[in-house]
Amino acid sequence: MQRPQTLRRPREGHRFAAFSWSSFVACVPVLLSGCLAFVGPADRDTGVRDLVKARALWNTNGVADYEVVMRKDCFCIGGGERFLYTVRSNAVTSVVRLSTGAVDSLMAATTSAAPIELAFDLLDRAVEHGAAHLEVSYDNQWGFPRMLSIDFSTGVADDEIDLHLESFTALSR
Repeated sequence: MQRPQTLRRPREGHRFAAFSWSSFVACVPVLLSGCLAFVGPADRDTGVRDLVKARALWNTNGVADYEVVMRKDCFCIGGGERFLYTVRSNAVTSVVRLSTGAVDSLMAATTSAAPIELAFDLLDRAVEHGAAHLEVSYDNQWGFPRMLSIDFSTGVADDEIDLHLESFTALSR
């Protein structure tokens, strides 16, 4: 009978001694599967062009009133929860926590930007500051970012954010 493997406390000065080499090798494909969308200067230029093109499409569509479900995965208020945002004249008018179906007045009060503008603003900031990791996909019809994943700095804890926008409905054009 094989003894179960237990994690040992790392020896002084050996930060990762509890991890085996085989565990590390097994994790490499997982770590590499989320590689940067912007790997080098050419990729960054392409990413910037895609961002400009997507924002132009969004602006051309002229949607000021819409509903969208947004989930933010971050170290922040409402992180991991799905919320239905109603936006009128580019301002948030209602936020409903989908897990309860109740209006979330705290989230509405602390929301400074409409979800789609927030996503574009985060992308602008990530590009401007040279984020360590940036991955994004855009809606082909409307141009807004459907998914974005940003790690502003690999050396800073809790600065990462993943944003997912789904179930978009234009209320007027």
